[in-house]
Amino acid sequence: MSSNKSEQSLHIEPRRSPQLALILLALHGAAMGALLSLPLNSWLQFALAGSIIGLLVGSWQIYISAQSKKSIKVLVWHEDGSWTLIIDEKKSVEANLLPSSFVFPKIIVLKFLTEHRQKYSTILMPDALPSNLFHKLFLRLKFEV
Repeated sequence: MSSNKSEQSLHIEPRRSPQLALILLALHGAAMGALLSLPLNSWLQFALAGSIIGLLVGSWQIYISAQSKKSIKVLVWHEDGSWTLIIDEKKSVEANLLPSSFVFPKIIVLKFLTEHRQKYSTILMPDALPSNLFHKLFLRLKFEV
């Protein structure tokens, strides 16, 4: 996936991110607030509120607590540009970085597709990695992909 080969692989083991947790809570809280201000039947509001809560729980399990089958525990970006995703102690998969991934100085969203057509994603905030690793990852993604 990389046109320029790097001199070393990157081993990325994200920590829990309080910044991402706050963003998830704020966004889902804002959605709940917007829902409550809409003139809808109470049963419809209740159903939509349940959906918002369900999405929050699912996102929390994948990206914050890493308790989902879709949670990436460790990423390895090899010298040749290939990626290995470690999902749990018994499962690691080779994956391709998708072009729908995006990179900004304060947030990196990586989306992957495995050879078995399974999709995985991870959201990396600056507080999830050592600052030098976050910066190195940001630069390599920005200039090599």
